[in-house]
Amino acid sequence: MVAENSLEPLLQFVEDHPYTGTAEQIITLSQGIAETSKRLPSSALAIFKEQTGINAKIFSKLKVIGEKLNLFNEKERRDIVKSLPGSYSTIHALCALKPKELIAAAKSDSITPSLSIRAANEYVKQLRFPQLSAADQDKDHLDVTAVQIFSVWRPNNTALDGKELATVEKALRRICKKYGLKLS
Repeated sequence: MVAENSLEPLLQFVEDHPYTGTAEQIITLSQGIAETSKRLPSSALAIFKEQTGINAKIFSKLKVIGEKLNLFNEKERRDIVKSLPGSYSTIHALCALKPKELIAAAKSDSITPSLSIRAANEYVKQLRFPQLSAADQDKDHLDVTAVQIFSVWRPNNTALDGKELATVEKALRRICKKYGLKLS
């Protein structure tokens, strides 16, 4: 049995890196939780979970984030963390991506610190299940071997209303048609 006072450094670590903090704090906490989960026996881990004050669902999400980010080397991890928002839920949603997809998304600025949970879920859905996110008229023509090559995102601070949006869509469709691509 692990003495409760031996968990004090771990509990201080959790306090120093809140899951409601910055992306860096969330990642550091998540990696610590993932490592701690490997090291502690299940009985001590249960005590640790309870004493952190973090509910089980959030703790589990943080562990998943830590396990995913531990797959990367230090440089890759830094590149990814720079792009992540300060939301454990959004980061957790992005962890559904394959490691290569997550690196590519960070390098291409497809994920940004202002990314919302809704946009993250949509992005993951587009990458993981392109058939489901294709427009209805394009679904019949979507080849199973099709590869998504671009995503177009409108930052929250960029105004684009009805007429302008329609003009952009028309231009994109014209370009895609010229090269035999499908816009969804």
